[in-house]
Order: sequence, then C-alpha cells, then structure tokens
Amino acid sequence: MLMCLIRNAFKHLHYPVDIIAQCVFWYLVYSLSLRVMYSICVL
Repeated sequence: MLMCLIRNAFKHLHYPVDIIAQCVFWYLVYSLSLRVMYSICVL
C-alpha cells in the first residue's frame, strides 16, 4: 500500500522510484549534504 502511494507520487519523474528512495535513505541515515548526494546520485 505504501509503495503504491510512493510510486504514484513519483510517477512522472525522470528517475525510477527505487533510485529516488535509495538516495533519500542515504540522505536521512548518513546526514550527507545535498552536494554530496547529488554527486553520488548522478553517477
């Protein structure tokens, strides 16, 4: 149910939901800066 809501929220984005969720997880857990997150997620 929750994944269904998340998928609908990210329906029209360029990147897959799994990639976005992983980047958000890293951002929250490891307290990384947005600059570092950008460099990680762009690769």
